[in-house]
Amino acid sequence: MNYNENNHQWTSLSFKNEVATNFEEFSQELSCSPNETMTAMLHFFKIHKISPFDTLNENLASLENTLHKRINALIAIIKNIEKTQTKPTYAMIQLLFQENDLEDETPQYIERRQGNEVEFTQATTDFEQQFLEEEKKNKLLKKQIETLLNNSLPINTPFGNQYYRLEITKEKMESLINEYNHVYQHITSENGG
Repeated sequence: MNYNENNHQWTSLSFKNEVATNFEEFSQELSCSPNETMTAMLHFFKIHKISPFDTLNENLASLENTLHKRINALIAIIKNIEKTQTKPTYAMIQLLFQENDLEDETPQYIERRQGNEVEFTQATTDFEQQFLEEEKKNKLLKKQIETLLNNSLPINTPFGNQYYRLEITKEKMESLINEYNHVYQHITSENGG
């Protein structure tokens, strides 16, 4: 710390000769003037909120405990990030690369026959096929639910809550059940399930 000592006003303090000699020797060891040494010491005590009468062992122990707690908290955060973000992301990337390798091995075009017609279409992945099958099941369920909702009538009772009655023939209900079972069994037998 270099201070321009010429621009400041000076005040003298009285110390015992032994204390003054020790302080001057301490200042020479630091290669500073006594004024710079005293300023640095006061600055140090104020910033670190340490009293010169306190022992540093207690402060260092509490500082060490605080640092250990913070380090343990950081380790826990990093482990959580690794568990919830890094590992799943890595696994997804690995699956993508494996899927990419499998796509390279499968033919790009496959032959599909419907009756006498032969059609060459682009091969789809297992995921696309599963999606299409689930979409087919969802469309069927939606159609059946709409049929059931369209055939339900609200019934008002004088002594209770309103309820709905299904106005559908037994044959129509069996037809809906058979249609659902046929599509569901057809799709699961194609998947081998």
